[in-house]
Amino acid sequence: MTGVRTVASSLDPWDRRDVLARLYDEYAPALFRTALATTGSTEDAEDVVPEVFVRLTRDRQRGRHEREVRR
Repeated sequence: MTGVRTVASSLDPWDRRDVLARLYDEYAPALFRTALATTGSTEDAEDVVPEVFVRLTRDRQRGRHEREVRR
């Protein structure tokens, strides 16, 4: 995995949709596997993945710092 900072720094800072799309492409498969292992349900895991990205986007817009999001 290339890392959030690497992906974000490789793009124009104003192109947030592209950043989010690239982060989704990079992390969604591993997140799905983790969600599936945790929930035991494909349907629930499919719901979890986009919800994580929605919450990350919302938290970022609210100005939460990276370490606060990790908790």
